[in-house]
Order: sequence, then structure tokens, then C-alpha cells
Amino acid sequence: MTPDVGTAELTQVGGTWLLALAGEHDLSTVPMLEHRMQDVSASGTTVVIDLSDAAFIDCAIVGWLLRWSHAARESDHLHLAVVVGGDRAITKRVLDLVRVNGLVPSQASRDEAMKSLDGGS
Repeated sequence: MTPDVGTAELTQVGGTWLLALAGEHDLSTVPMLEHRMQDVSASGTTVVIDLSDAAFIDCAIVGWLLRWSHAARESDHLHLAVVVGGDRAITKRVLDLVRVNGLVPSQASRDEAMKSLDGGS
């Protein structure tokens, strides 16, 4: 059985970038994700990272999320929200287990994430 290799689709919805992760994400996908976020952040913008279709994330992805959450808090030009899915979503469980809830601005849905950023752009 082949592992569900992680993908990351970058699209723009209005004035907000959406980086939607699907499949399994670990240390091997961090360079791809970092490259996509570098491109987005260079424009000084608003971005939603959607993890709701991610089947797996590890500590490397948590670290990547923490770095970008910190960068957004320190920036006047980058605004970030993370979609973790509902209470039973694996990504929410992982972020809850490592206790980064207050450090990563997470929402249950894309709509909630977009609304949380309305004042940020």
C-alpha cells in the first residue's frame, strides 16, 4: 500500500490565499510548504492554511505552523488562520495534544477562518 503522499494546493479566494493540505504531511513535505508560504508572504497578505483534509501531520508540520503563526503575529502585513477541522479531526487532536492551541490561530472551518481574518486584511 502506497502512503497518501501530502499535497498542498495554493489558490486565491478574493484577497485571501488558501493553502489546502491533503494527505500525509511530515518532515518530507516541509520544504514544499515553506516554499509556498515564502511566495505568499512576500506579497504581504492574508492566508488560510487548511488542514481539514490532511490525513496525518507530525511534529515537523506543527513546528512549521508555529513558525508561520509567530511570523504573522510579528508582522503588520501577514495575517494567518489555520483550519483544523472539527473535534474529531486528526489535525485538531495533534495540535491539542502538543498544546499549541493558543499559539496557532485555529478554526474549525474555512468560513470561520475567513471571518476571523476579516479585520486582518
